[in-house]
Amino acid sequence: MGEAHDIDLIRRSRLFDATYYLANQADVAAAGVDPLLHYVRYGARENRNPHPEFDGVYYSTLYPEVGAANPLAHYIREGAARGWLTRSGMAGPGPQPHPDALADDVPAYLKDLIGRDRLMGVHLEITSTCNLRCIYCAVSQPDYTGTTMAHAQFLELHDTLAAMGVSRVCINGHGETTSVPGWQDYARHLIGVGMDVRIISNFAREFSDDEVEILSRFQSITISIDTLDRQLLKELRRQVDVRTIILNQVRVQAAALRRGARTPGIGWSIVLCDQNFPGLTDLVAAGLALGVRQFSCCNMTKYPDLPGIRNVYPLPSLPADERQNAIAEIGRAGELARRHGAAFSINDDLMGIIGNPDADGGRAANGQCARLPTVGETRRCLDPWVFALIKANGDVLPCCWQNPIGNINEATFAEIRDGWPVRRLRQNLLEGTLDDNCGSCPSRARIPVAEQVSRVREFFVVEQATVYPGESANVAAAPIA
Repeated sequence: MGEAHDIDLIRRSRLFDATYYLANQADVAAAGVDPLLHYVRYGARENRNPHPEFDGVYYSTLYPEVGAANPLAHYIREGAARGWLTRSGMAGPGPQPHPDALADDVPAYLKDLIGRDRLMGVHLEITSTCNLRCIYCAVSQPDYTGTTMAHAQFLELHDTLAAMGVSRVCINGHGETTSVPGWQDYARHLIGVGMDVRIISNFAREFSDDEVEILSRFQSITISIDTLDRQLLKELRRQVDVRTIILNQVRVQAAALRRGARTPGIGWSIVLCDQNFPGLTDLVAAGLALGVRQFSCCNMTKYPDLPGIRNVYPLPSLPADERQNAIAEIGRAGELARRHGAAFSINDDLMGIIGNPDADGGRAANGQCARLPTVGETRRCLDPWVFALIKANGDVLPCCWQNPIGNINEATFAEIRDGWPVRRLRQNLLEGTLDDNCGSCPSRARIPVAEQVSRVREFFVVEQATVYPGESANVAAAPIA
């Protein structure tokens, strides 16, 4: 990019602080020259900083891919949307560019789509702690720490979401909501004001009568369960008995029926690995018998092995004959579910990757179950337009796979939804200029860029009120496809 382009981009971003620059560059102030022009032409190369929260040397050193580019211009184009740090000692992302920084060469109709927003549902993470230590989960890693949202912040968020017209909330994020003492009071508050409440839970401990009663009023419940084999499930998820899961589910369904109400829609979320895939059809059959209407399978992500336990591995890491057995078993399970009118979903790319794990440089062996988009491709994704995950620590994510786009302790939720990072993600999806996270996303299929643009345009023309985040390919991952 040329000098003129950088000057225009930085000016529109409103991240160049002329007052700060002149106050710290006496020679520039004395010369009476345009401070922005000086910064772009000379200042960046002379390690002069354009903003009190932006250290060009720190940024360029921390992210070598900046190369010879103007560090602030690079940050506006790429780093801001990726949550990159801009000075030493920062606890979170740097200052955010103004939305006007969208490139002038973006067509008007794309700018319109980038600026659209229809927040259909929110995942509200009450806690990122968990009562289990699943061996394929980050929570089991020794350096993991979780946090729980303050009740006062929850109430404030509820008011904000209600004011924005959000009526569907899933009280789940990375942790286990039901591990928080009194968690049902959060849900009772949401239900009491007419919200459509959903949850993803491990159902690992026997619930009290009060917990069962409140769960029976949920719109839908997704239960994490990987196998009917009691011993294997105990080794995979640790501290859980399949009998407890099933008992909790039946009690919740019975409570709704006893009240004369419809039962919550029940889904089962299944993490596949080398140990549990042979029992998948049996698991689906049991679920059908228990009224489960949706089965969602995903590949495990491989974390470092842990000592003293049975470690498991992703399906693509299996020998060729075992991979074919896995493909056949998944096919049988899916056919059984569909034959009985239930939904069965699995990541778009996973079946092909199990069959050919050496593609994409062998990434699949570590649980990466997404083919990388090629030139002219993007992801089939509406998440940055329709979905948000609010973490217990205040971070706001546009999906389950991306970096935070802001924090509600530093800006309002409405400001974050209209900010530069989310707009840049939308632009990337519409142009096929995906960052590393979107490129490696395991939940959204690859499609031509033109098809994605058409889908987004149609979405904002055709009413789609029946579609809700959380009822797509990977239920545990939440967003809408």
